[in-house]
Amino acid sequence: MPKITTGRIMAIAIESDVREILGRRETHITEIVQGAWNDWMALRNRARLRFARTRANIVHDFMVDRALAAFSGDAGVRAIVRDQTAKFLFDRRVLVRFKKGDCRGLGINIETQAVLAFTDPQLLIPGLPDVQKIDITYFLNDLQTRIDRVAVTARDNDIRLWTYEIEDRRGAPVLPLPTRSRPDEGGNVVRLRPRADRKDRDENNRG
Repeated sequence: MPKITTGRIMAIAIESDVREILGRRETHITEIVQGAWNDWMALRNRARLRFARTRANIVHDFMVDRALAAFSGDAGVRAIVRDQTAKFLFDRRVLVRFKKGDCRGLGINIETQAVLAFTDPQLLIPGLPDVQKIDITYFLNDLQTRIDRVAVTARDNDIRLWTYEIEDRRGAPVLPLPTRSRPDEGGNVVRLRPRADRKDRDENNRG
């Protein structure tokens, strides 16, 4: 476990900075979180798993796997895998964890030294000075059947400093427009005569 120091105050996460850095990656982030939940829903025998914490751990592993793959080609993202978890450093400035959210709007934690180093802005992790630490957190609907929203959150221990939701910009599938059907060959087709032709025909009938 890395030694935690308190030599100076770590930078508090600034929302405008975080939005700028994560903005162009939001589609990937949405796909990571939603995809991990889909992986869970597709898991065979998941109904036999009794505890919500088991589900959260499995979904977290799926998120980490998907994040490692999604950002493997992004030179601005560095994966840090240690202490039986993973964090992602974006552009050397923003350090991210993927978490399940609780009723307070914060990521759920089991308090360890490594967790305290992340959630307390005054604690420093060696090798990562001055980074802004935030959680990417998913929240389930009331029935716990789907992800209701995904949010970016900065915290000071158990205090939520600020948060914003990531909009799902993946979009719905685009369906092709229906094509106009052509009449079958040999079928009965009614064609209207031009107005002048109909007028001549009416005069001839009167004569």
